[in-house]
Amino acid sequence: MPDDPYTLADLARLADVTPRTVRYYIAQGLLQSPEAAGPATRYGEGHLARLRLIRRFQRDHLPLAEIRTRLLAMTDDEILAASGEPERAEPSSALDRVHELMAKYMREGSEVPMIYGEPRLDFHAYRYAREKATALFAERLDAGKS
Repeated sequence: MPDDPYTLADLARLADVTPRTVRYYIAQGLLQSPEAAGPATRYGEGHLARLRLIRRFQRDHLPLAEIRTRLLAMTDDEILAASGEPERAEPSSALDRVHELMAKYMREGSEVPMIYGEPRLDFHAYRYAREKATALFAERLDAGKS
């Protein structure tokens, strides 16, 4: 097996990203550029580990600048070890994620951090879930009228 066994398509599929995302991460300095260029370009286990770790950091809602800083501070061995940690189960929807966060804060007995009257954590997920719930309610209301 060669040292760098993955094509761009293979790497993207294994990391659950698009080839375009891989190229973007290389351009942003999040991922090392492969040795060769062109259709014969190959990527190794290190590239896959970094991509998986980037995805984990994104699920924790870290901005790309923070992810880059963390990756630069880590050795290749640390990245390999961190990328092999079990992933937490992802909620099935944005609304589930909002409910999960609200329940967490209620269990801890702390207040939900608020900004502009909405939860600060997962603000975009909260907004998305609220919009989807409003659209679903309107759709059901319209269906009841007919």
